[in-house]
Amino acid sequence: MSTIITLMDGLFLIRYSIHAFNAVVLVIPLVGLVTSLGSGLAVAVAEGLGREKDKGKYVQHIIASMLLATVVSLVLIVFAYARPGLFSSLAGLGSGDALQEEKHYFSEYWLWITPTFLFQMLLIPGLQVLIYFGRTRKSNIILTLLAVTNLVLAPVFIFSLHMGTMGAALATDAAYVSGLVVAYLLNKVEIQQLLMNSRQKIHLLFHEGKGILFKQLKTAMLVFCSISTFIAGNILLNNLAASMGIAALSVTGASEQLKSFFTLPTRAVTGSYLVTFYESLKRKAIAEYVPVYWNATVIVAGLYGIAILAFLLIPGFFIFIYHFEAPHLASDFRYVLFVSAMILLLSIFTRTAIVGFLGLDRPFMLFFQSAFTVGAGYFFSWLFSGRYGLRGIIDGQLLGMIIVTLFACGYFFFLLHRQIRADRSESNADKTIST
Repeated sequence: MSTIITLMDGLFLIRYSIHAFNAVVLVIPLVGLVTSLGSGLAVAVAEGLGREKDKGKYVQHIIASMLLATVVSLVLIVFAYARPGLFSSLAGLGSGDALQEEKHYFSEYWLWITPTFLFQMLLIPGLQVLIYFGRTRKSNIILTLLAVTNLVLAPVFIFSLHMGTMGAALATDAAYVSGLVVAYLLNKVEIQQLLMNSRQKIHLLFHEGKGILFKQLKTAMLVFCSISTFIAGNILLNNLAASMGIAALSVTGASEQLKSFFTLPTRAVTGSYLVTFYESLKRKAIAEYVPVYWNATVIVAGLYGIAILAFLLIPGFFIFIYHFEAPHLASDFRYVLFVSAMILLLSIFTRTAIVGFLGLDRPFMLFFQSAFTVGAGYFFSWLFSGRYGLRGIIDGQLLGMIIVTLFACGYFFFLLHRQIRADRSESNADKTIST
């Protein structure tokens, strides 16, 4: 959801000031670190519920997720307010004279966006729990309310009240608060039951459910390391683009926002795939292993296909909404959208495979694949940018993605077929014994 909100903030702020837009572009990867922790906890609780055979322990998994989300987010908020200069430096805003206006807008936005860390960390795994138990409609209502609230308040705060980046951040704060309130109202009975005797439940968790707590933390950190590696890559690319000027940073920032926006719906698909894949593995339903992957991949292809067609057929629409009216900006952005479409085309095959590594008990592959993707992409971007400028950055990303797709998909199917052979042998052995 933070992807949609930052996209809306960017579309409004680029009409307020290109420097304000660039500041949000630089903030996005840092906020992404927080959402990646939330995503890690969402994967962890889905994995825990999927693997848990004792339904009586479902509550412990949910409490563990919420407890970790609360503690981690509060630590992050304190750290963000205590060391704002550190995050400014991480974003690439050093002590030089370049990007001075971006520094001002960055500091203002960062100050007011930080409270959403707690709201996001509670909502992301909470929505995953709803999806796991088939409450997808409630999850969609909450997400829709978040988007609509921000869409209504952001232009009022930014333009009508002349609050600029502070207004964009406050609109985001209000959106997440409304989301939490509605989430509570829609699930009031379940939440009250969960909170009933909460002290005893937490006490029981620490005494009998330590394995659940540490397992979730381990999985969440693996997912965090995986996603944060991509975020580190985004920061490096932002710095590379910023070295070419404000316009280059705006173009790359806009393209990354759009790719993130069109990737967002696939998260629900991969989350559902992970749950279904776990269920198949648990039942040793060997015939389902491969079809489950392809079913999810076909859905991802449909979602990405919308983005690919839009990037290829109506680039003028995106040029208009991002206000890139200058001929050189429009030309560069058109080219970047074309190459971005090719990157999304390759992502169709890797999106589900990468999540599948968790089901095949290879969680370390999440981090390895992320590091490999970022390393290859950044190396080629850096190599090409010296000669081809801004277009070299996106070309380098495409070449890196080609290499990663071949490796990730090849290794996933190798592991998947090895799992099939192992389960088939075990099944045959069981039949022989029973006979």
